[in-house]
Amino acid sequence: MNVVVKIFLLNFFNDLDNVLIIAALLRKYSYDQYPSKYYQMIYYSIIALTITRTGYVFISRQLAEISGLRFFSGLVIIGLALRIVLTATRTDETRWFRSGSPSLSMLRMLALVVMTDFVICMDSIIVTAQLSDHVLEIMLGIFISLLITFTFMRYISKIFNFLPWIQIIVAGIMSQAAVLGMSKDPLLQDYVQWFNQNFANINTAKLFDVLAIDMGILMLLIGIFQLSRGKK
Repeated sequence: MNVVVKIFLLNFFNDLDNVLIIAALLRKYSYDQYPSKYYQMIYYSIIALTITRTGYVFISRQLAEISGLRFFSGLVIIGLALRIVLTATRTDETRWFRSGSPSLSMLRMLALVVMTDFVICMDSIIVTAQLSDHVLEIMLGIFISLLITFTFMRYISKIFNFLPWIQIIVAGIMSQAAVLGMSKDPLLQDYVQWFNQNFANINTAKLFDVLAIDMGILMLLIGIFQLSRGKK
């Protein structure tokens, strides 16, 4: 039980960031306007992420060695972050529709949630793999974390409606996390090694940290510009 608590806490604090990002994605594709679809997506996401994260734990080493996976996934996340900041607007009230569908099908939305989670949660997955090798312990800790954080996602969506700048900050966090994930991809390691050999006085780890921060700041600036245009 002690291990389950450790896995829960590890994933819970990681999910505090993840839930902001996923809430922004659901709002981007209008899921917050369709209550039945919204709650179905929350339910499916909890189940899907519990299963996929548990699977990631047992193949974390193999996943980390797949060349290009984190790099190209990171590019997709940066593209999503850009789309989020370009559509950030203030809404005084969320409209709820009893019929109709969001702008993205449920299957594609779920795939997007799973892919986004993969890019963001990989570091915590690697740590989780060191805590336990028992499937039930891992699944229970991850499930409890997702259940608690996703329960409050609806309130986060409401905050996005009234405070769009928070949505812009979330997009900045997404892009920053994407760059950091891309920097750990084996695809780049030969280039990193060449850079270290030719520019030994430059710390590549810190360089990637700076690039990640710069990407986050760039998203913030784009979002602020977009909001200022919307007020005119």
